[in-house]
Amino acid sequence: MNFFLHASLTISKSITIFATCMIVSTNASGQEKSPDSSSIQNLDPITVRAPEKTEMVSVEKSEQVIGLEEDISDLIFSQPGIKRVPESGSSLLIRGEGPYDCQFFVHSIAVLPPSHYIGVGQFDRSSTFISSMKTLSVITEKIPGRFYNTSGGCIMLGPDIGRFASKKLLKRSEISGHISLRTIDLSLSSPFRRRQDFYQISTRFISPIHLNMLVGRYWETFYKGYLGRGCPGPYTDFVFTGQTRLGSRSVREFLSFSVDSYLSTYPGVRDTVLPWAIASVNLFDTLSGIPFQLTTGGATQYYFEGKRYGSIVPLRSINRTDASIRCQAQVVETDNSTLSVAVQSQRLLWRGKSQLFEINTMRIIPGLSIRRRELDVILQSSLTRFGQSHTYGINLIGGCLNQPLNLFCDPGVWFEKTLSPITLLVEGGVTTSQPDIRGLPEDAYREKQIKTTSLSVNMKNLPLPASTSSLGMYGKWKNHCPKFSRQVAQSYWDPMAATPLAVAGCDLSVHTEFTSTVSAQSMASFSRSLRYLDGGFTTYEWDIPWLVNSTLAYSPNYSNSVWYITAVFAAGLPYFDVGMHDGILSFDSKTKRVKPWYRRIDVKWQVNNDVTGHRFFTRYEGYVEFANLISLTQLFQMRIDQNIFNVQEYFWDSNLQKRSILCDYFSINLGIRVGFRL
Repeated sequence: MNFFLHASLTISKSITIFATCMIVSTNASGQEKSPDSSSIQNLDPITVRAPEKTEMVSVEKSEQVIGLEEDISDLIFSQPGIKRVPESGSSLLIRGEGPYDCQFFVHSIAVLPPSHYIGVGQFDRSSTFISSMKTLSVITEKIPGRFYNTSGGCIMLGPDIGRFASKKLLKRSEISGHISLRTIDLSLSSPFRRRQDFYQISTRFISPIHLNMLVGRYWETFYKGYLGRGCPGPYTDFVFTGQTRLGSRSVREFLSFSVDSYLSTYPGVRDTVLPWAIASVNLFDTLSGIPFQLTTGGATQYYFEGKRYGSIVPLRSINRTDASIRCQAQVVETDNSTLSVAVQSQRLLWRGKSQLFEINTMRIIPGLSIRRRELDVILQSSLTRFGQSHTYGINLIGGCLNQPLNLFCDPGVWFEKTLSPITLLVEGGVTTSQPDIRGLPEDAYREKQIKTTSLSVNMKNLPLPASTSSLGMYGKWKNHCPKFSRQVAQSYWDPMAATPLAVAGCDLSVHTEFTSTVSAQSMASFSRSLRYLDGGFTTYEWDIPWLVNSTLAYSPNYSNSVWYITAVFAAGLPYFDVGMHDGILSFDSKTKRVKPWYRRIDVKWQVNNDVTGHRFFTRYEGYVEFANLISLTQLFQMRIDQNIFNVQEYFWDSNLQKRSILCDYFSINLGIRVGFRL
């Protein structure tokens, strides 16, 4: 019998402490089932899960497919089923849903998207940078009856000590760095005591010079367009990761601390410096032959947003913290079936504020202000039965949200069968969610239950020559999809504007080894997301109907270098124009699409060197990247041609003239990764 206990307590306004205890006993055959570190990483502390393990993807292996990267969000984008707002790593669109319909977990801690300057084009950079991450997972399967408040999918990030050195060099300290024209990332890892303890300190910082390399001469479009807290300025990250042995105990520590800055765009308005953090400590031990885990941790995060509409800029901010307790027991386990039961209680505290900044008068107009405490109690059970070539299960999750009478119950069923070589998974069910706090729902609206009914068919290992492939087809119906206020600059949910939502689509992923030197990975995602309004369908404001993301890799036999060509093509985002209607500043009734379509081609040349036998060097790699070759013609132009550059979206200046926010341009980036043995 397995028993899992998760407890957490809030000790301040912005720090949450979690405690997790897991007891694993023997199975029916009397064999001890001890979880290793990877399986413990896969435990979800907030959401209730079915007993299946979550498949984690190695960051190092992902980089072998698409090349060395600076930011973890680029690797997330390379996973199947992922769309994102162009050049905005945190605004993920999973299986036709919007960016408010997925969850992030960092070291088992639930967080808002862990990114700097969320949603602000190329400034949107992940705070969980490459050197501190070892694994990642994108969960899109078996959502109904298994998760709540997650109708899209889950992103799980597993931090650990990177260590470029081989196992032969683990007893030596190491300094490693990733230095490029766009970022500086340095790490120091070292063993202590009996050479069983390892600690790694990493830091990354972005200076104004790096920001100019990211945005180039089009800084002005960001500077004048996004003014919610000012123009994004320099930022820094600090990450501590540790593995400690205390007798028979093993402790794993993680701390991520970040500081953002926002540069004021108007005289008299102060710059903003904002710290935020994520922390977690895991203790592994064996008590009377029974292994268990104790986890403490928490997060404090802020979410800002604001885009200019004429002379008005909305100022929206969110701060979130929570506390939860969870118990999970695998009450029956035989050769043919497994029954798992879990109970969870979660305490949530969040604060939000929406104001308006009037540029002409330089004053702030008070708006909506919310401070709310919530208590959720959740019960979940999962029954899985095993056959010779098939497995099927029933998931059931229910409980009360926010108040005793706000009850819900979600069923989910799935059937998986192996039809050599194809693995077929059919699933369906209902997922309950609530209006996201980033939309600042009022108290009564926060109690609203949103039901998403879904059906999907997923196939893996399709019979394609020398290829690994998968295909997923899905359909969804959401009975109530929140929508922002129809009044310009009022950036919070308007219950009267909400509509049902219909989604249908498919995702295709293919990885092919053409020869020993040539390989390719290609992902295509097609979907339509439509609001049902007044007896007809209209485009969802986060609908991107198609996206193709492909990478071709070539590694000559006579060289240790690799060439990568990456092409991304996607439809433009929908948007509503702004104008004066009957003397009132409001949105137009019909949606348009940002033009031109998003299109980008990058070429990267990378050199790899295995030098683990060297006395001092543990690794050195280098790359040269030519980004966005399609806009190369900008070098021969003296003006901005919107038909050449990719457009993130629009803002409206003081004369209500539509202005493009350009999200990338042609650039050259040089970078190296180096490891030194001390």
